[in-house]
Amino acid sequence: MVIPRYENAACAKPGVDPNIFVFESVLTDQNKEAMFICLGCPERYKCLADVLANPKLHEKEIRAGLPASRDMVKRLTAAPPGMPKDLY
Repeated sequence: MVIPRYENAACAKPGVDPNIFVFESVLTDQNKEAMFICLGCPERYKCLADVLANPKLHEKEIRAGLPASRDMVKRLTAAPPGMPKDLY
């Protein structure tokens, strides 16, 4: 799986294995390592924007420190409790 990277992204540093960012359905120790790498990344919000713009493209990846599953995208884009959905 090809994972888009940004020039200054933590995942683009030499020695970082892109395979640790592949997420199936259960978090592995490698996935947890990927999430930790994302936490300090200066490009984290660009990755999150990619997931929200193209959820199907990224659904099997760790992006912005989160597993980019459909459920996660749904939770991130849902209206906050008590807010009418047409305003959000």
